[in-house]
Amino acid sequence: MATTYGLPKKREEVIEVLQQAFNNQNLEEEEYERRLKEANSARSVEDLTLVVFDFPHDIRRKLFPESPLARTANTPTEAHLPQVIAPQEDTALTVMVTDTRQFAVLNEGPMRFTAIMATQKLDFRQAEVIDQDIHILVRCWLSTTVIDLRNEALDGRTLHINIHGALGEVKVMLPPGITVNRAVNVIGGDYTLKDHRRSWMYRVSDILQLNATPPPQPAQLTVNITGRYWFGSVRLVY
Repeated sequence: MATTYGLPKKREEVIEVLQQAFNNQNLEEEEYERRLKEANSARSVEDLTLVVFDFPHDIRRKLFPESPLARTANTPTEAHLPQVIAPQEDTALTVMVTDTRQFAVLNEGPMRFTAIMATQKLDFRQAEVIDQDIHILVRCWLSTTVIDLRNEALDGRTLHINIHGALGEVKVMLPPGITVNRAVNVIGGDYTLKDHRRSWMYRVSDILQLNATPPPQPAQLTVNITGRYWFGSVRLVY
């Protein structure tokens, strides 16, 4: 069950941590604004843990001494929680609604996701990565599908994404340090690969040498993207 008790106070604490990270040049402006919006729209304490999922462990432990996600994963009533998908429930179908799902496991699959006249958001940021090769099949018709794969556990893995559909957008968010092999054919639309680190804030930080410690080594992830998409867009952001 989602935890709402103490949500307003915990939201203030998370926002304060975000502000400190931004002031210390640890978050670029676009990422800070995105996470700030995510914190303000959080409906549970569990949602707030995802806002700072990649922050240093001591910061996350101070904010969440007992991780709500950890408690959820160990509870025997986990089966009734639709937002946390068990390994065997590897298919999501979204029709004419907005559906946000958080996944506990990212396995070989193939994991199949279909959206029809809908908005589908799939969150793998804290998922356990089991296999070396990950297969994801996306079917997006008149819809928007967002897949968040910014998971450090993908380091050294190979990700296969197959996309089909029309009249919509498929957006895949990836960790830095990726190698992309593109074979997807976007007809009457556009395909983009964007490095968010090329923003003005990163460049200014590099010039002024504001970073006191060297940045962590990016993950080494191979992404093979295939399929065919009509009159829409396919975006990869890392």
